[in-house]
Amino acid sequence: MNLEPCCDWCSKPFAEAKSVHPREMKEAFWLCEKCESKRTKPHTFDPDKSVPNDGGRSPFTNGQIAERAAVAICDYTGVCNPQDHDIADLIADFGHFCDREGHDFRSLVRSAINHWEAER
Repeated sequence: MNLEPCCDWCSKPFAEAKSVHPREMKEAFWLCEKCESKRTKPHTFDPDKSVPNDGGRSPFTNGQIAERAAVAICDYTGVCNPQDHDIADLIADFGHFCDREGHDFRSLVRSAINHWEAER
């Protein structure tokens, strides 16, 4: 069993990949230099992009996924043009839900960010 840290995206061992330690340092999140450069590159939203290996979740495009999220946030806030703080409030409320139900919110958020970045 390898106890050395490795890249959370490509799984290269830390020493081999000459990894960097990004902002998530205190959360034990590691990326090698190649993966970190992919993560920080400028991004343009492509509504037609579909990632075939999304864990079997769905065959939806990013545009369709964004529309599903729009329905959820609009229903939550009661308005169809939510502000950043409204989105942050919804995410925080998911944290409270996870506390009540015994889910690891931080781990779920890290996993969700990884999925979002891979699907971009």
